[in-house]
Amino acid sequence: MNIIQILTFKGCQTTLDFIQKMNVMIQTENLDVEIETILVSSLEKAEAMGLYGSPTLIINGVEYQATLCKTWFLLTVISNDGWNPSLPPCGRS
Repeated sequence: MNIIQILTFKGCQTTLDFIQKMNVMIQTENLDVEIETILVSSLEKAEAMGLYGSPTLIINGVEYQATLCKTWFLLTVISNDGWNPSLPPCGRS
């Protein structure tokens, strides 16, 4: 079974929308996935945890956004011009 942990702030509409879409996808595709919602109580706690935003996704123990940012950084460094236009900069969309 795959486990998706969703770290979020109480009342975050983006998270609520995301969970609703994930539940539909899990049911439609008959996926073996468990979703666990973890409420982060304060901005200070979020900063101490190194979270990127709400929601932050941890999939099978790996933080999704952090992995994307590391991949973007490596691809940027590898590209000769120092910028890969096919990928958004970390923290930007």
